[in-house]
Amino acid sequence: MKCVHCGNGGAAKFGKDRNGQQRFRCLSCKKTFVEPHALAGKQTDMKVAVQALNMLLEGMSVRSTSRLTGLDKNTILGLMVQAGESCQRFMERAIQGRTVNAIECDEQWAFVGCKRKTQELLELDPELQGDRYVFTAIDRDSKLLLCWHSGQRSPESTWKFADKLRASVAGCPTINTDGFNSYTFIIPFTFDNQCNYAQVIKHFQNSSGRSAATRYSPGSIISAEKRIICGDVAIAEIGTSRMERFNLTTRMQVRRFTRLTNAHSKKTRNHDAMLGLYFAWYNWCRHHSTIKTTPAVEAGLATEKWSIERLLDEAAKVTAT
Repeated sequence: MKCVHCGNGGAAKFGKDRNGQQRFRCLSCKKTFVEPHALAGKQTDMKVAVQALNMLLEGMSVRSTSRLTGLDKNTILGLMVQAGESCQRFMERAIQGRTVNAIECDEQWAFVGCKRKTQELLELDPELQGDRYVFTAIDRDSKLLLCWHSGQRSPESTWKFADKLRASVAGCPTINTDGFNSYTFIIPFTFDNQCNYAQVIKHFQNSSGRSAATRYSPGSIISAEKRIICGDVAIAEIGTSRMERFNLTTRMQVRRFTRLTNAHSKKTRNHDAMLGLYFAWYNWCRHHSTIKTTPAVEAGLATEKWSIERLLDEAAKVTAT
């Protein structure tokens, strides 16, 4: 085991800390440390904590999880935030410079605290309350979630998402998005035109000016236009159907994305932490019915399906260095 202080290998057991966790002493620098894990410092039993996180990842609300596990809802939220932020850092470091053939991107709507109309009426901070979009990119072949960014549906958020996408892939990939205007110039600029980029522009039936936040069902598509922005893309290969299916999975698995309920996120930090936990779990722990394994195994990032305990341990090891 490597020392978290000096990085040298070699450590001996050195009793336990007040939470009952095994403590070690480095044979080189003589400093003591506890083996890092994503729930370090939490007094909740590991099995109960994992059970609670698994319930959240299967679409249950915080209060339902509290009733079934006996944990206080604030304890559950604390576990979720600590695990989610650790998994987010792990995923950003684990997925870099991937060689992929085709990428599909999209942005999915949710909200924190209240919807945009109320947020503007009360003049609340849009970074803390109101509509919240999550930008996502998946590898079409392995189904691996390459990167994500949570923020407003704005050029600023699109820049940040594009920078994350550029860091996660290598070479000259093929990228497909919807017709969001900011993508049109940000994607080619970020990749220095070293990508094959196309858009699917969908035209919906007139919904009397109602936005996605006020519609309770998707608008009817009356036509779809495929447009090549840069590079060479076969028209038949342009599409975002895998990304749309992934969006459905997200709404089914993450209770915070369920419409017409009061299970929406109340704090931005909690919202983003749950997404960090969910996306890492999706890549390394969730069996995908199409590829018959996990996306991480299909992409060569793992040799077998991970348990949630394995994911938390690996995330803690990476983020501790």
